[in-house]
Amino acid sequence: MYPMLSLAYILTALLAFYFLGEQISTLRWSGIILVVLGCILIMKS
Repeated sequence: MYPMLSLAYILTALLAFYFLGEQISTLRWSGIILVVLGCILIMKS
């Protein structure tokens, strides 16, 4: 269940974008994607 917490990064970024109007950089999206992919690899092993 712990790897599923990586979804909080996506949810937080999306909520900040929609509700607070924050700009999310490409570098930040890249970091979020890397964290999520790492957690997916952990879940599969």
